[in-house]
Amino acid sequence: MKKIGMTDATLQEMILREKGAVGFKEKIEIVRMLDKIRIDVIQIPFPADEKVNELLIKTVAPLVRHSFLCCNGGLAAASIDSAWKAMKDARKPMLRIGLPVSAIRMEYGLGRKPLQVLELIAQLVDRAASHTKDVDFVAEDATTAEWGFLCETAKTAVKAGASVFTIEDSAGTMLPPEFGAFIERLRFDVPELSGVQLGVCFNNRFRMSEAACLAAVDQGADVIRVSTGGQIAAGMETMADIIEQRGESIGLTSGLAHTQVQQAAVRIRQLATGSVQGKEREYESTSGVRIGALLLKEGDSLQTVGKAAKDLGYDLSAEERKKVYEAFQRLVHKKEIGAKELEAIIANEAIQVPPTYQLKSYVINNGNLIRSTAHIILEKTNGKATSVEGFAVGDGPIEAAFRAIEQIVGRHFELDEFQIQAVTEGREAMGDTLVKLRAGGKLYSGKGISTDIIGAGISAYLSAVNKIVFEENVS
Repeated sequence: MKKIGMTDATLQEMILREKGAVGFKEKIEIVRMLDKIRIDVIQIPFPADEKVNELLIKTVAPLVRHSFLCCNGGLAAASIDSAWKAMKDARKPMLRIGLPVSAIRMEYGLGRKPLQVLELIAQLVDRAASHTKDVDFVAEDATTAEWGFLCETAKTAVKAGASVFTIEDSAGTMLPPEFGAFIERLRFDVPELSGVQLGVCFNNRFRMSEAACLAAVDQGADVIRVSTGGQIAAGMETMADIIEQRGESIGLTSGLAHTQVQQAAVRIRQLATGSVQGKEREYESTSGVRIGALLLKEGDSLQTVGKAAKDLGYDLSAEERKKVYEAFQRLVHKKEIGAKELEAIIANEAIQVPPTYQLKSYVINNGNLIRSTAHIILEKTNGKATSVEGFAVGDGPIEAAFRAIEQIVGRHFELDEFQIQAVTEGREAMGDTLVKLRAGGKLYSGKGISTDIIGAGISAYLSAVNKIVFEENVS
């Protein structure tokens, strides 16, 4: 069985479709959904030399756990360096260099002659390869290039350090057998490609992309480009269905989490367009009445709201569900809450900054005859995860725990407010804590919830600290 790789181009497709209204948080959530379904490569098409794009890349880099994060290196060494600086904390970073290779676009788009373009390819790929071994060179409009020049392009990119060489049929006018023959001939004429992965992208202008990509895979392609919209590339859902239903008979498999692909694609389209394509989901109110489209009303329970969020594709923690429900309760007496309103609540209340520090364990010693001590171990994510620990003494377990965290972080924070309240009743009551820290003249809040009030306090303190560290790193 041959495992076929998939590169997602949904964010690029959104740009070309002029979906400029898609916000910062929506883009983050799209990346998280793609990573969740185990897509092989997530393509970030935005140049990192713009501040907002740099912030986006820095934000998503530590969130992506399974996929390669592939950023656009641009057309200059400085832009490649900027992209790498923004994404270097990703677990699997990849740089993408894309250049036109047809005579017309080289002349009028780049303003360069063929030999100059080959020199530029060598320079840019070499610069990218100095940062990472995973470099994807994309030969744009390759199917309209002069054959001899295309072969030289492939040889130059591979020699300079490209690990993936991608062929684009930007026009999407080739028939699938023609595209398969094109890939077969390229493999034969450029033996250097045997040492790297060969990627393909076929514009879905005439709805032939999936068939063309399968024809290319049959002739030696290793990676295909997909998107949830299925316009500039093969449709992700369609390719996933083909491999799931016919993979064994055609000798293909993929790393996709097939059972989650359809739900993720629907969710991503909703984020991109504000509407859900396909079947309406049903939701159940506390009264047990099933309704076709999502419609939450005053009196709906935490469980009902949590289920609605889960059906929309969100995997919220207990703390995040509580935040969303509190916001829901503040709004629902004013109007009924539909899918769009619930999306806004989740975006505002549940999506957090990527944590630099996460709690691994804590041990507290406390009593009426001794001063409280705290031994805390955190996991710090800074390129790679490392364990760091702190030990401190304080007037009470909470103060000792906070001082141990400050020892780990290496700085003191001014505690502006600390609140504790019970959110459930009984011996196993849940404790809800609020911590407000002051740094640089600004106030940062964190919340924690646990049956252990000390654990809730530590979680709240770390939440505020992570916000401070994140804002300082991107400023």
